[in-house]
Amino acid sequence: MTAEQYLGQLKGMQRLIAMKRREAKMWREMALGSGVGYDGDRVQASASQDRMAEAIAKAVDYERSAEALTWQLINLQHDVIVKLDDMRTTDYGILLSDYYVHDMTIGDIAKEWNFSYRHVQRMKRDALKEFSEKYGDCL
Repeated sequence: MTAEQYLGQLKGMQRLIAMKRREAKMWREMALGSGVGYDGDRVQASASQDRMAEAIAKAVDYERSAEALTWQLINLQHDVIVKLDDMRTTDYGILLSDYYVHDMTIGDIAKEWNFSYRHVQRMKRDALKEFSEKYGDCL
C-alpha cells in the first residue's frame, strides 16, 4: 500500500460514514412519514405497520454501521496523527494532517498558508515521499 493509499483511507472512511448517516436519516424520515395520513375529511391509516418497522430497522442498522466505522476512523486517525507528528519536516506533517485528517482541499490549504496552489501540490508530493520513506515498511 502506498502512503497516499494509506492516508487516503481516512477520506474514504469519512465519506462512507457521511453516506451511512444520510441513509439512516432517510430511513428515519420514511419511518416517521409512514404512519397516519390526513386527506381532507378522511384519515388514512398506513397500509402496513411492517413498513414503519422495516424503515426503523434499516435506520438503526445504518446508524450502527456508521458508529462502528466512526470508531475505526478514530483509531486510524490516531495512528496517522502519531506518524505525522514524527515526520522530519514539521510542515509536511501539518500539510498531510490538514489534507487527510481534517479533509481540507489543496485550495483551502493554499489560502490558509498563503501559498500558491501549485506550491502546495509540490509540498504534498514531497510530504508523501517523506512519509513513504519513513513508514513504507509499516503500511
